[in-house]
Amino acid sequence: MIKCGIDIGGTNIKFGFFNDKKLFYSFFIKTPKEKDKIIGEIIKEIKNKKNYELIEKFVVCIPGVVKDDIVIYAPNTNIVGLNFFKALKEAFGIDNIIIENDANLAALAEANETKTKDLCMITLGTGLGAGIILDGKLYNKNGFAGEVGHIKVEFGPHARRCGCGRYGCAEAYCSAKNMVIEYNKKHKTELNSKEIFDLYDKNDPDAIKCIEHFARYLGILISDINQVLAINDFRIGGGLSLRADTFIPLVEKYFKMNAIDGLRDTCKISKAYLENKAGIYAAMYL
Repeated sequence: MIKCGIDIGGTNIKFGFFNDKKLFYSFFIKTPKEKDKIIGEIIKEIKNKKNYELIEKFVVCIPGVVKDDIVIYAPNTNIVGLNFFKALKEAFGIDNIIIENDANLAALAEANETKTKDLCMITLGTGLGAGIILDGKLYNKNGFAGEVGHIKVEFGPHARRCGCGRYGCAEAYCSAKNMVIEYNKKHKTELNSKEIFDLYDKNDPDAIKCIEHFARYLGILISDINQVLAINDFRIGGGLSLRADTFIPLVEKYFKMNAIDGLRDTCKISKAYLENKAGIYAAMYL
């Protein structure tokens, strides 16, 4: 039985193929900018692969909220209104298909892979999401649970506008998209987040300032979640997890500055075991 995990991001779409609980093939493509091309490109890429007809299950990770298999909210990707279940069923003739929020699926995969009962998986990429596992179960009341990227962390008159339309959301400060905007706006450049981290390594003062801002607000956000849910295990996933070793010490510093007594020294912030592949690994466990 081949299972296929599809992780749709604002920048890339990742694919993972599993057999006997092992990842045997993965690749990614750029996310099409045109909404009506996204599903078609996904189907084309899968059908171009050898033995695609042996696929018996799909798990699709959505960077937003899904209700009745239709995407109803996705502030960083132009996929609202798309029905991936219907399209994949028609294209491949199977209905063993799960469509779910990407951070929720990443949290489930990370918890299963590391045998953890309580954790908060924070996915950092084009946007910011989170999946919450409590007592070994996904906390997902109405589809919006875990949307921590839209917790307000800045209330000043110059708070940044988020992709959701509000101001001061964590995602407006703790995401690759907004890190890039902050740096490039000042320098009139077109650098990506990797290049900004490279400049940080070279002690570029503005790159240092940019990543300090990112870490400060992420530390505030984690302290808020920690105080509400008393979760002490935070995993950093998503594309930016590849540089987690660089910014986690900064996040820990700002977390401790904002955490309350009794929680400050019991919380662990670490890079996800599955790093930025947790989403596609959900296909192996669900």
